[in-house]
Amino acid sequence: MRFSFLLVQRKSANAITKHMKGCVHTMKRIIFLTTALTIVWVILMESFSWQNIAIGVILGIIISRFSSKYLPNTKERAEDIERIKFYKLITYPFWLIGKAFKDAFFIMRLIVTDGAKCNIVKEQLGLDNEVLRTILADSVTLTPGTICLELNDKEITILYMSDGKTSGLSGVNENLRSIEKKLQKAEAGE
Repeated sequence: MRFSFLLVQRKSANAITKHMKGCVHTMKRIIFLTTALTIVWVILMESFSWQNIAIGVILGIIISRFSSKYLPNTKERAEDIERIKFYKLITYPFWLIGKAFKDAFFIMRLIVTDGAKCNIVKEQLGLDNEVLRTILADSVTLTPGTICLELNDKEITILYMSDGKTSGLSGVNENLRSIEKKLQKAEAGE
């Protein structure tokens, strides 16, 4: 009788330990997200006052609690995020902004000269990480003249603008591959 009681007590202690680790992980995530959102808030408000910091902390807590409660946070997604080397993506936003400006001038020329035609293309992706594929799809949509219509496993459907003379497929493929190449650097396999 005493032995079975000790086994039950040990199992419950293991369950409590596992639960506590999960709680600590959640608290670390909430603290990190709240801190990051507070910093963004202070930067956007352009004022380093105690009132702005307090509002930033309150908003950060609300947003982090909302995101942990209502947004899906599956184990697979967490593992995908953990496998990304974010330090290799530090220059990515600046590169994407430069690319967007370059493509914007091309699209403006197409629109002004009435040479814009729309086409749809499906392309296979070489990214294994779901989070990086999502970043790629968002990057395609942010690039002028292209919109991601659908993203399935390793296939992306893109609506793009081209001049009427050529299909424009090579340009879209080149843009997609350049974005993909930048994001592949962050995959843990490299």
